[in-house]
Amino acid sequence: MDPVDLSELLHMSEELDRSLRCLSEDADEIAPDGAEVRLLATTDRASMAHFRIQPGQVTRAVKHRGIDELWYVTSGDGELWLQDRGVEEGRQHVLQTGLSIAIRTGASFQCRNNAETVLDIVAVQVPPWSGDAEAIIVAGPFDPQ
Repeated sequence: MDPVDLSELLHMSEELDRSLRCLSEDADEIAPDGAEVRLLATTDRASMAHFRIQPGQVTRAVKHRGIDELWYVTSGDGELWLQDRGVEEGRQHVLQTGLSIAIRTGASFQCRNNAETVLDIVAVQVPPWSGDAEAIIVAGPFDPQ
């Protein structure tokens, strides 16, 4: 069997089902909260994306209509405000490399990168991300930029 060129395999995969993706240098889109998004693998039941928050950037506070999101911080430091559904006040959490966090459907959240390096997060969405209408802009504690 002849070896297959990775770029050829990726091109074939993107045309077929997006189940195999490499992290791109450039953002594929901007999330409703303002974070850069790089799309990763997707199936019928889940999706994966890489989010980048630039130094000094504050995202808009949002909540998701119908997905759970699992985050893993791959690099950088920052802050996350998270207000779970049914809880009157949100809590602030330190984001740092190696941390994982679950954001449940209906929870409000907002990020702030007050470091001098980018904040990179890989996230899995269950069910898959359905588009910008999934996110609802809400009030949060940080002034978005």
